[in-house]
Amino acid sequence: MTDLDKITTEVTPTSLNLPKEQEAKTIDTLYEDVIRTLSFNLEEHNRFKEGINLEKLNRTQLLRMMLEVVVEIVDNSKKQQVGDKNDDALFQQNKKVVRDLAFSLFSVLNNYSYNDRQVKVLLLGKLIQSLYGSR
Repeated sequence: MTDLDKITTEVTPTSLNLPKEQEAKTIDTLYEDVIRTLSFNLEEHNRFKEGINLEKLNRTQLLRMMLEVVVEIVDNSKKQQVGDKNDDALFQQNKKVVRDLAFSLFSVLNNYSYNDRQVKVLLLGKLIQSLYGSR
């Protein structure tokens, strides 16, 4: 064995091959990762699945989805305390006003241009962080 053989090593022919590009995750894999990471309860899991199915079927715009969320929040809100009839009537009237304002606001926002995918990605990041941070 020569001195040169002692200090050199053999390089395999595969070292010049480009590394394989990592394949993008499928929606199902991503879905399972989010479910496992955030450990949703049954109701949260159903709502998450429902949201994915609605978006998959409708291909809706971002503003339309946000409007549906706001309207659902308003419709499902319940009064904190049971009081007199005037208080109940005022609460119902306020719900109607908020609902009408949401429709008006989102119809105005439709006149502005925005990148639907970019805003969805931003909101997805915010939602995942808020869900993860609340655990």
